Amino acid sequence: MRPIRRTVAAPLARSLPQISISIDIDSIMFVATKMPLLCKGAINLHLLPQFSDKPPFSINPSVYITLLGPPQDQADLDNPHFRRKAQYPLSSIPHIPFGYFGEASQQFNLYIFFPRMIHKNTNNNRAITIMPHELQDLWISEVILKSLVTALSHYSGISEYLPDSTQQLRWKTGDRARRPTIPLSPQSLAALLVAIGQKISQNDDLLSCFGSFFLVIDARGIKLLSKQSGSGETALEALQRMVPTLDWSYMQDRANGELYLDLGISFHPINTTDPMVGLWRLKSLRSSYALMGKSTRNSKEYHYSTMEDYGGMKAETSNQVKHHTHIVKRISYNLFFESIRQPGQQAYITSLDNAIRCNQKYLDGCTHWIKALEAGTKRSYGVRDELRASGFVVAELLQVVMERVRTGYKSFL
Repeated sequence: MRPIRRTVAAPLARSLPQISISIDIDSIMFVATKMPLLCKGAINLHLLPQFSDKPPFSINPSVYITLLGPPQDQADLDNPHFRRKAQYPLSSIPHIPFGYFGEASQQFNLYIFFPRMIHKNTNNNRAITIMPHELQDLWISEVILKSLVTALSHYSGISEYLPDSTQQLRWKTGDRARRPTIPLSPQSLAALLVAIGQKISQNDDLLSCFGSFFLVIDARGIKLLSKQSGSGETALEALQRMVPTLDWSYMQDRANGELYLDLGISFHPINTTDPMVGLWRLKSLRSSYALMGKSTRNSKEYHYSTMEDYGGMKAETSNQVKHHTHIVKRISYNLFFESIRQPGQQAYITSLDNAIRCNQKYLDGCTHWIKALEAGTKRSYGVRDELRASGFVVAELLQVVMERVRTGYKSFL
């Protein structure tokens, strides 16, 4: 806990007379290594390919998968422990949406990854992770739809509602933006995954590229749920209470996969006559981030406007520290970012083309930003420190983090 105490307390305590501290869980990611019963409620299975310019995991989430290299001969096939190993971030493995459950802020997305398809662009050496529509069609028509027939065959009154092909679905759907789904119980999902494995092995010549698949559950931006915890309840316990459809005991068992949680610690100014903005001191952040290991990966600094000594940081933990702490990533930033944040947007204000032309879309974008920034001057903003770590580590940290942070804050007064 020493890194947390040194980081979040030092920059604020000297400038603000009073602050409030909030703890939350901002996101959940579960990498399943077994055919899982992932939840206790219905799962909506996608039945048409995804149309998108970028894959769901377009940015490295600092979660890596260790894979065995393909066998070169019969000896490699008989002795897999002799084959080479390599680590890949989730963002470099081809994947597509598989399904989802829940709605709105409680929606949890389920993705399927295909490690046998890993390859790079020979021109820029970047991983190619967007699956062509033809390949997605093959996956759905030859694997998903046929496996559904097998998995649901013992239920009467369902076969008439199962589509024959993706072409039939497109014709019936009409609207390209609409993505039809089929609801599955947890038991039916388990049966479907078994049927998928059998279907791939039975038609290895055509479908072998889909082999060795694994599933990932992902939910982001759920901090407001976990902030509404009851008396004596941790943020994780509040989340477990409000999202009962997740099989939390299954996900927390590391024999079934790895659960990653984002633990957020935020500092908010209170009892101020004028709006105030908290700032991270980069000197303090550098000292704290140094505790994450001498060779922190992908470390970046972000300066606030033209101020040299204030800003934010993010970095992956070094392999040595990651091995001992199970903390994989950290980010520190100013909550004023929330006033202009546009999740999923490729360009802020407007596109580069509109800016060059200085057209009406660019002028409208500038007007919107001015209004957002003016509205931001009427309220106070604090700072936030966020860790991504294994679920069992976050559960332990939540038992002591508030006490440690408050102790650290007082020591800097």
